[in-house]
Amino acid sequence: MASGWIISERVIRMLVALLFAGYNLIPLYGLWAWSWDAFQLLILYWSETVVLAGWAMLRIAFVPTDLLGMVTINGGSVKATHRLLIGGLATIAGIFCAAHLLILCVIFSGDWFHRLHGIGDFLWTFYIASGAWSALLVVTAAAGIDVLTGEYRPQFVNAIARRLRIAPGRATPPPDDPVGYIIGGLLSRIVAMQVAIICGAWVASHWGSLAPLSIIVGIKTLIDFSHRAPARAEQHLPP
Repeated sequence: MASGWIISERVIRMLVALLFAGYNLIPLYGLWAWSWDAFQLLILYWSETVVLAGWAMLRIAFVPTDLLGMVTINGGSVKATHRLLIGGLATIAGIFCAAHLLILCVIFSGDWFHRLHGIGDFLWTFYIASGAWSALLVVTAAAGIDVLTGEYRPQFVNAIARRLRIAPGRATPPPDDPVGYIIGGLLSRIVAMQVAIICGAWVASHWGSLAPLSIIVGIKTLIDFSHRAPARAEQHLPP
């Protein structure tokens, strides 16, 4: 490879980890400086779920066709396609997000909906006026970088990297079952984090203190950073 500016995937992974850590610090600041309550935090993390689900669908779109595996339809196994897998994940994620939002609104909304007037007011209050848009912008960028520089990055990313003399490396080998890895990782992360956040919100609402929420956000920050930070020596991909 020609000499020049070299950025390995190890650096990219660290950047993604730092972005996710920074994203988690924004709601921590919001709790104490912007007077966010538990419902505001839960809406933000619900929005994070939507963002990550969208990027997971795009990640599946980049998996080579011969690695998509098989799916069972009407009792028979058929070759999976990108359209079939993305449609299935969209259905699962859509149902989960709708049910999740309903639970949040029923249990934790308090008198919020008496103060809001329509969807526009909801969007303005919870995303613009609250400053939550900044957190969502960071998590969207972090997840986007993670997907576009992942195990099955699109060809245009490799083309840009070669043109800029950036050498993407691979800190870990690609998974044997990329689709299961993507979907399973998304669902397990969502369930674990949302259960923890909801439990923290329940404790906070009963104790009248934001301390439990702050502790949960801090733990989530550490988990996100440790999960995405590079840990092993990288292996450079061929140019």
